[in-house]
Amino acid sequence: PLAGAAFLAGGLAGQLARRTPPATVATLGLAIEVAALVALALIIRPTSTGWAVGSFLVAYGVGLGLCSAQLTSVVLSEVPPEQSGQGSSTQSTMRQLGSALGVAIVGTALGSAVAGYASGSLDGIRGLGAGQAAQLEQQLGASAGSVLTQIRHGGVPLPAGSADRVLEVLGTAFTDGTRISMLVGAAFLLVGLIATLRLPHQVSAGSG
Repeated sequence: PLAGAAFLAGGLAGQLARRTPPATVATLGLAIEVAALVALALIIRPTSTGWAVGSFLVAYGVGLGLCSAQLTSVVLSEVPPEQSGQGSSTQSTMRQLGSALGVAIVGTALGSAVAGYASGSLDGIRGLGAGQAAQLEQQLGASAGSVLTQIRHGGVPLPAGSADRVLEVLGTAFTDGTRISMLVGAAFLLVGLIATLRLPHQVSAGSG
């Protein structure tokens, strides 16, 4: 749903930019992204339905499409025509660098937060040894949550009657850690949103 919403919003962004300053469209897109991430962070639970999560991903995709479709034109509008090639390549390089850094930072936040919430969470579950509990807690972050699927399908041998409780505890730890990573991502998007407010908010030449 995210990719589809971004694709459709990208086409809509061009129409909006003919009547509204492109920088304003980009600001609107970032505002929608921040709101969608924060809202998703607040509602996400192990029991969250696909519809609930998907609706916020659609909203995030709309914001992404509106923003990314306009940032290139906004940046290049300040570059002299004879330097447009250099400006375009610099903008593309910085976007890729920012994406890579963003993934690394949010991924690190996710791993650290999940590890923190999982640590010691399985203590006291009847029949589950301390060694196995520690191993499962470590695997939760290292596997990016895929260990939950293995447990759900019986791929991890557990004491009789403990699987549901283990899933509940580790699922909660994973969604709590995911919430932290979403809020970190939203914070960086908020910085970008504030930065767009300093861009020239003028309607493109030739817009009608």
